[in-house]
Amino acid sequence: MSVEPAPTIVVGVGQAGINVINRIHESDGLGWGDEYDKYFDYIAIDSSSNEVRNSPDKATQVDLRSPRRNIKTDQRAYPYLTESLQVGEKGAQRQRPVGRYKLDNTDMPSWDAHYEKISNAIEGHMRTCRQDPDINAKQVNVIHVHSLGGGTGSGTFPLIAHMLNEITGNLSGSAGGMNIYTAGVGVVPEIMHNLDTFSPPGDNRYYANAYAALKDLEKLIDADKHDPLPVYLYSKIANLNEGLTTFNIDRLDPQEQITSSPYRHYFLIGVDEDQIDGDNKQGGPETYRSMVNNTMMSAIYGLSMYGNEIENWFETAEGNFQFGSFGQTQLTVPIEDVRAYCSLNERIEELRAEVEPDEEERDGDLVEQRKEKISERETLEAILEDPTEILKEYEDSEAIRGDVAEQVERRINSGNNVIETTTEEIDAIVDNLRESYGDRIVAYAMERAEKRIEEEGAGIRESWREVVNSKYKDLEVASEDGYGHNVATTSEKVGELQRFLDDKIEELEQAVEDEAEDDGGLLSGVSDFLGSGGPDYQEWLEAYRAHKEDLNGYQRNRDQLRALKQEVRSRRADVLQDTIRPRVDRLNDEIEELRERIEQKEDDLGELIEDREDKLDELTDAEYGGRIGRLALDERKLREDLDRETLEEELTSLSAFHEQGYLARDLGEQIEGRIGQSYAWDSTLMSWDDEAEDGIGNRATAIRDIWMLHSDENTDLPEFDITGAGRHEFRRSDEEGVFPSFEDPYTVQFLSYTLDSPLTSLQVYTELDRAAEEGWLDAIIDVWDDYRLAFAYPEWYGREIQKVFAIETSTELPELPELDETKITVQKESGELKAWISSHGLASYLWNGDEWDDFNGYITVDGHEYAGWKHYLSEEYGLTYNDMRDVVPSGRTAELWHAGEITWEELLTEVQENLIEKHGVEVKLTRG
Repeated sequence: MSVEPAPTIVVGVGQAGINVINRIHESDGLGWGDEYDKYFDYIAIDSSSNEVRNSPDKATQVDLRSPRRNIKTDQRAYPYLTESLQVGEKGAQRQRPVGRYKLDNTDMPSWDAHYEKISNAIEGHMRTCRQDPDINAKQVNVIHVHSLGGGTGSGTFPLIAHMLNEITGNLSGSAGGMNIYTAGVGVVPEIMHNLDTFSPPGDNRYYANAYAALKDLEKLIDADKHDPLPVYLYSKIANLNEGLTTFNIDRLDPQEQITSSPYRHYFLIGVDEDQIDGDNKQGGPETYRSMVNNTMMSAIYGLSMYGNEIENWFETAEGNFQFGSFGQTQLTVPIEDVRAYCSLNERIEELRAEVEPDEEERDGDLVEQRKEKISERETLEAILEDPTEILKEYEDSEAIRGDVAEQVERRINSGNNVIETTTEEIDAIVDNLRESYGDRIVAYAMERAEKRIEEEGAGIRESWREVVNSKYKDLEVASEDGYGHNVATTSEKVGELQRFLDDKIEELEQAVEDEAEDDGGLLSGVSDFLGSGGPDYQEWLEAYRAHKEDLNGYQRNRDQLRALKQEVRSRRADVLQDTIRPRVDRLNDEIEELRERIEQKEDDLGELIEDREDKLDELTDAEYGGRIGRLALDERKLREDLDRETLEEELTSLSAFHEQGYLARDLGEQIEGRIGQSYAWDSTLMSWDDEAEDGIGNRATAIRDIWMLHSDENTDLPEFDITGAGRHEFRRSDEEGVFPSFEDPYTVQFLSYTLDSPLTSLQVYTELDRAAEEGWLDAIIDVWDDYRLAFAYPEWYGREIQKVFAIETSTELPELPELDETKITVQKESGELKAWISSHGLASYLWNGDEWDDFNGYITVDGHEYAGWKHYLSEEYGLTYNDMRDVVPSGRTAELWHAGEITWEELLTEVQENLIEKHGVEVKLTRG
């Protein structure tokens, strides 16, 4: 690599800071590569244990725990802890004072323990880098990342900034010649509209927190030896304050002082609360939150990749240029989507080969497999219908046919003797053929046996039909009432004939038994049939019995024939059920499975084709977000020319896509557009208020850099014009001694840095300041009664802030002489004058002194003239004349003074007590 990166420790505080840590650790710098990971180390600090644990394994984890002691005790000892604050176990819940408290409290681990842990982490990374023979860096970066609008990151950053400044200062002597550079990165809300006409989105505490944090940041940056910033570590002095109901800052000495800015530079990153805390809307190819985190990650990575040369860049930013911002954008060929498109094409062709086979290459495809199985099933089903089809499965079918015929003819009797064939004979046929040819041939043999039985038993069936029809006719069954009507078949006639004979036999048996007389009923018919003469019941009975026996004999022969046929049919069915039917059923299952597979693959094919078209639409449609620009590709080239081989062997970089005509639009124009998108100095955040009191500063000497980062494969990019960016330095990866190589060959990245001044001219600062002054900041915050509760370091501010936290301060005021009523010029009667003095005069006298229009005289004490207390109380503590009227006694106390029952000194004592109780100001009265 042409330039070596600088070892960098990223200190991520709060959720915002830890998110950036994770992004740096998880990524390869959006194109730089894993080899640079060893240059980075991380410190994760938060008051939420879960957030700390979610930081990278290699990170030093600093868990700011809630004290286990009674919070009420600490609320008396810590001036910034008010009763309205909620101190919970997890996080600071966007309460800046709670964030500060979780870092600086008396519980363990203590402030000193946190200090030592962070110091060891920084020193350890520096030592590791010095001991690595491959690292020859001359600089170490310490980057402090946090939110200005939350609780932990925002509430702790002044103390952590001071801590980092102390640590790096102590380590500079043992850094082995390496410079230590400390920078801050803070996230603030972008103010899109005037706060007096617009209710801003997101958690409304964010805006009060951001305002208070910006004021703290201003204090940090402006600190110097002549105006040091006190650092009170209440975990070390809290015991001095226990039991107090108010806190007197003047009774304590700060443990340390900040005498210079703890940051070499401080970069502000603006966020749109409507997106980051609302819908988290998609900002093109990535979410808005990801865009913010990735921008910070890329910019921090870029600072480290600038290597040792960044010191020269800093030198150009001397003076007041401590504040700035950065932007990041990139153009990329969506290579993973291109690879996915090639994979879709390959998969489509594979599926088509299975469900839409080429006529010349059908082996193995699902459609052909299914056709073959359907044909096999049809063959088997034909066998089930006609077992003679079995012979088609044997090559020696004619020999088998002859053998089967010989076995059947030998075992099954001919003619009427066919019914004499026994089960043993059938078994012999089955056993012999099964042994010779297997189970399936038995079905064919039984088919042949059934035909022989049918043929040889024809005489039995015919004799049976003739006997039935003859007897049915001769006995005139059809003419008898109750018999033989609507009978057509031989089988039906048998039934009627049997019933007729059974009835006749039963009647004759009864007649013989009773020797009854013929009454012209049934027996008369019998008589006609048997001939004239007297009734001989016994003879008739024997005749009917003979008919029935004869009929039964023929019926038995027929039934035996049927039973024999049923036997061979059963044998045939068993064989078919055991051998052929399972094969048919199995084939049915296989055919159905193949059908389902084919349909599924056809559905898959259709979906893949749709997916490919969707992917093609994505690839041919450029997608631009706030940070990422996905280049659109040419549809014709993708459809006609792109395949896996071309992609892997020829399209190996962004330049190759451009040179071979795969880009849908001119690359140079798109680069110019992306560069315009990356200007940090054109962001809403970096807009300046031209009416700010301290002015904009000398922007002609501001730092405005654009860094173009690309791989070695993309050095030959098309010409592009960036003169529209205004005054700037343009640097790129292929310049000697600027950046190491950028590894992603399909991406070109742009980083934009600006350093400008001052902070107090930023639009976001002046807008929040105006909102606070005019009351709009209180109006938009519905969680707190007073926006000043967001100030976690009230001791740095005047009475206007401190009084919200009931902090006491001390001041010396001249003890004014007793009011001389004779010098009052107001024309009133004695009683009215006393009432007027009680309600207005005393307060005006103490406030204005000799500048009071209605007081004709001067206040002189020991030869010195005084003009009242207004100068002290208004300028230093923000009190007003109405505040003075509120603390000056009236009513009974004033009456006692007028009556001479209390002295002037006693009246002033009550004024002093009221100032402490109502405004936290301790007044000491002096003379001279």
